[in-house]
Amino acid sequence: MLSIHTGAIAVMKYSWYAWGLFIFEYLQIPATQVLILTILMTADFAAGICKQISLDPQWVTSRRAKNRLMSKLWTLWSVFVISLVMTWVGPEWEFYVYLTAFLSLLIVAEWYSVLQNIYVIRTGKIITEYDAVSNVIKWMGEIFITFIERMIWKK
Repeated sequence: MLSIHTGAIAVMKYSWYAWGLFIFEYLQIPATQVLILTILMTADFAAGICKQISLDPQWVTSRRAKNRLMSKLWTLWSVFVISLVMTWVGPEWEFYVYLTAFLSLLIVAEWYSVLQNIYVIRTGKIITEYDAVSNVIKWMGEIFITFIERMIWKK
């Protein structure tokens, strides 16, 4: 038998889920792409820990893990911020195309990072890391700068 407390938790859980779906729908965020990105970020986080354990276990600390996790969360948060800004920019900019491209590039960058980690785990060879995620975010920033300059010169 369910108690009132359990029922309240279930309502809260599903209401957060409903709000999440509403936000995704309102901001026109492709939910499938965000789900894939989240799964890849989680896999990259786990593979990064395994990689570090295989190379030098003493460098695995909760502080490093927390910083890495926060980096992943801020990357995911950037998708929401970009979507929020783009919904108010207007139809002059095909924001959905850019958002989809941005998410696709983040997915490929995370996938590449997972592959790098797996390579190091399997071979034990340290390779120079290519930070594809930062480059994708930098690219999106350059697109915003171009857009802002176009809007300024229009007036």
